Amino acid sequence: MHGRELFANQIPCQIAKVQGLRATVYTVHESDTLGRLLAGEPSGAYTEISSARAALVVSVGDALRSLHWKDFETLVDLVFRQAGWRRRSVLGESMNYADLELEEPVTGDLYRVQIKARADVAAFEACVDQFASRAFRKLYFVVHPPTPSLTALAGRTGNVELVLPDPLAALVVDHGLTGWVR
Repeated sequence: MHGRELFANQIPCQIAKVQGLRATVYTVHESDTLGRLLAGEPSGAYTEISSARAALVVSVGDALRSLHWKDFETLVDLVFRQAGWRRRSVLGESMNYADLELEEPVTGDLYRVQIKARADVAAFEACVDQFASRAFRKLYFVVHPPTPSLTALAGRTGNVELVLPDPLAALVVDHGLTGWVR
């Protein structure tokens, strides 16, 4: 329905169990579940978990804004490393326009990360201008809290990606780092 495919792993076990009863007429007693599934509507559990996750992301985002700059650097490092990337530099050392150098292990591509406790458009633009993408595929510019004018640049793409507190909070939740933030 609604142009969406239904995959076998999305079918609840109450309905999937009839799959083994081939060439048999079977009455599905979970007609509400089947109707919801065919209509493309989420289950109550899915809706509840999604709401809880959204609330957790907001709380983590609020917490990120109050982290000490050194803790924020450490957290950003943990997010990338939890995603499977390998650090190739010492965190926060004296590299120009980067606090981290990372390697994506599957492709071997190199990335840089600039972490700022506070930044505005001028700081972002200076970083964009100085980024030499010859050896590095992309630069991530991670900031908390950004100025409103910097926030307005969200969604800008290219070889420098702006990472603001809210998307970072979602990554923190998805990578299981809420305990560290707490």
